[in-house]
Amino acid sequence: MSAYVDVPESGLQDAGAVTSCFFYGTLMHAKVLARVAGADEKRVYIPAVLEGHRRHRVRGMDYPAVVPDTTSGASVRGMLVENLDTRAIERLDAFEGDEYVRRQVTVRPVDALSESPSEITCQTYIWLDHQQLLPEEWDFETFEREAIHRWTGEGGEREYSMLGNTADISKDGSVTDDGTRGRSSFR
Repeated sequence: MSAYVDVPESGLQDAGAVTSCFFYGTLMHAKVLARVAGADEKRVYIPAVLEGHRRHRVRGMDYPAVVPDTTSGASVRGMLVENLDTRAIERLDAFEGDEYVRRQVTVRPVDALSESPSEITCQTYIWLDHQQLLPEEWDFETFEREAIHRWTGEGGEREYSMLGNTADISKDGSVTDDGTRGRSSFR
């Protein structure tokens, strides 16, 4: 199932249109984004901050969730990716599944020397099931160190189908989850 879409009519794409998305987790890694949305040399990558939101670890998963948070100073650092075409957005919606809703947000580029405006309207994926969130923040460096191989297909890990079971039988015969909920084999 694809991500729900909750963007104003003006934010929906026409065929052939391009859009920008703010990524704050696994999709900040260029290899993961290319595997999911396809490679495209026209894309522009801008470090950015999404204010009024907080990033959390998701129970038992490698990937994070972002939810609105009105606490003073709540913000999420991530990557704004511009020039995503309709096909890339369709693939991203399928990848994110029904755990997220794609919403229009405003981000601020991190680099003050950037040629980008001080605020940029884009879209991001907001988590829907707060009961699955852990209180601690998800960490990109930990993801790169401990789990990236499951998302890029490197390291000899068994791959899983987006449409099938994400469980695997470990060496000791117990059933385990790969931490990607099937996203590791998205192509």
